[in-house]
Amino acid sequence: MQTKPILLFVVNEAYFFVSHRLPIALEAQRQGYDVHVAAPDDNVWAPADYSVDELANFGFTYHRMPMSRRGTSPLQELRTFWAILGLYRRLRPAVVHHLTIKPNLYGGVAARLTGVPSVVYAITGLGQMFVATHGPLRMLRPLVLSIMRFAFGHRNGRVIVQNTSDRKFLVDNRVAAVADTVLIQGSGVDLSLFETTEEPKGEPVVILPSRLIWEKGIQEFVDAAAALRRDGVSARFALIGNTHASNPRAVPEETLRKWEADGIVEWWGRREDMPVVM
Repeated sequence: MQTKPILLFVVNEAYFFVSHRLPIALEAQRQGYDVHVAAPDDNVWAPADYSVDELANFGFTYHRMPMSRRGTSPLQELRTFWAILGLYRRLRPAVVHHLTIKPNLYGGVAARLTGVPSVVYAITGLGQMFVATHGPLRMLRPLVLSIMRFAFGHRNGRVIVQNTSDRKFLVDNRVAAVADTVLIQGSGVDLSLFETTEEPKGEPVVILPSRLIWEKGIQEFVDAAAALRRDGVSARFALIGNTHASNPRAVPEETLRKWEADGIVEWWGRREDMPVVM
C-alpha cells in the first residue's frame, strides 16, 4: 500500500534529471516524498558510462518512457502520450514535475485528464520547435501552441522559466498567465564544490562550458576570440563540452576541429570535473 505521496519527474533524458534536478529530488525525498523518474534510456547527452540503473542508488523508482527527443512521427508521439497517460493513472502522483518540451506538452495534457493534484512545468528552453524558421517543426508550431494552452491550463500548476524572453513568449501566446510563472536564475550550482582561489598568474584563460549547440552562443564566443586575437590580446579561449550528430543544431565536430587547428579556440571536450577545471 502506497503511504508516501509520489513526486514524479518526467524528462526526455534521465541524465538531464540527474544534472539539473537531483538536489531537488533528494530534498523532496527527505521531506517524505516517494520520488519516481520517467524518461527514455537512450542517454544522448550523458557520459559514456552512465546508466539509468544508477537512479536506484538514490532510492528513486525509474520508469522507462518510449520517447523520441526530436521525432515527429504521429504514431510514435501517440505511443509516448499513451505511455505517460497510463503511468499517471497507475501511479496517481501527488505532484508531477515536467522537464523539457515533450514532457510538458504530453504530460500536461495527461495530468489534466487524470486529475493530478499539482503540476510543475519547468521550461529550460523552448527547444527546436520554437527556434526553427522553416521546415516541418515550424509548420507544427500553431498546433503545438494550441495543445500547450490546454496542457498548461492546470488549476494548480506553476510554470518555471529561466529567462524573461521565454516568459514573454508564453504570456504573449496565451500559454500561461504572468501570475502562474516563476522566474529563476538558472538551475543552480552547488557552490560548496567550488573553492575560492587566488587569481592565477600568466595568460588569461576564457572558457565556455556548454552543450555545443549554436543557440548557446558558440559562434559568438568564437567570433569574439578571433576579434581579440586580431587586436593582439594575449589570452586562451576554450570550449568545454561535447557535440552530438543527432541534434541538427549541434556544432559539427569538423567545425570544432577546424577552429582548433586555426588557433582560434581550444576544444577540451566533455569534462565532468568542472571544479578542477575552474
